[in-house]
Amino acid sequence: NFKIIITLSLFLLAASCKKGKNEAPEITIASPTANQAFTAGATVNVSGTATDDEALHEASVLVIAPANDTILKEYPTVHSEASYSFNYSITATNTGTYQVQVVFADHDGEETKKEVTFSVN
Repeated sequence: NFKIIITLSLFLLAASCKKGKNEAPEITIASPTANQAFTAGATVNVSGTATDDEALHEASVLVIAPANDTILKEYPTVHSEASYSFNYSITATNTGTYQVQVVFADHDGEETKKEVTFSVN
């Protein structure tokens, strides 16, 4: 009887954790804005937020400079956070087009990727 009660309790606990269809995380990149232009040597703030209907699990924030040189590579700890704000600064020294790539995933494997490009003159 005890094994049946424990098994039934675990089943009910697992079933109650599901709220329905899981949604992928939502990402907002606040800065830089799409196609924003900077002068060489300028400080560029990379900031934004990510939210999830359940909980975030993994994240990456990358800035890729011209010639595919990754100049910012951050993997913030977001485990079990429902919302996360990121804010980094880089110095854009080389002229050309830069790309910001932000990826967040939740515990159910749903993933969202956002990209923004900006230029340095």
